[in-house]
Amino acid sequence: MKSNDLLGRLAEGLARAAQALACCLLAGMFLLINIEVLCRYFFSTSTLVADEYSAYFFAAMVYLGLSHCLHHDKLIKIDLPESWSPVVKSPLVLFILSALGIAFNALLVYSMYLTTMASLRFQTRSIQPSQTVLAYPQLAVLAALCAAVLAGVFVLVRSFRATEGRVK
Repeated sequence: MKSNDLLGRLAEGLARAAQALACCLLAGMFLLINIEVLCRYFFSTSTLVADEYSAYFFAAMVYLGLSHCLHHDKLIKIDLPESWSPVVKSPLVLFILSALGIAFNALLVYSMYLTTMASLRFQTRSIQPSQTVLAYPQLAVLAALCAAVLAGVFVLVRSFRATEGRVK
């Protein structure tokens, strides 16, 4: 989806940054899990944080991947009969679906914001031995969700431009 306009370049940059961060988190999970396995196998001990931090990394990675998938139109889709193809692939339907996706992700952002602010206010900590302040991993998920909303806005603008082009 290479584009020469500013909005297209911004969307591409956001998608690439989300992909790079998600890859880094996946590599971090790989390292944490393998270190945990080696510690248990060779030293009969545990890092006590591998499971917890792998879960945090995974949550952020999922939402970072969402923004990349939205930009490249790679979400899982259901194939409909060929007779429905003109309807499903019409710019108006894509515009409506983009708007609904933004609304859903904005609701997730709002909910995550409330959760994060409550964790910050009360200094909620994990029950694991690390006693991690939960607001920190929640902030990472909140940022990834915001990136997904931005990616949805870029998709909405792109579908609006396609709709506008067909009307003229």
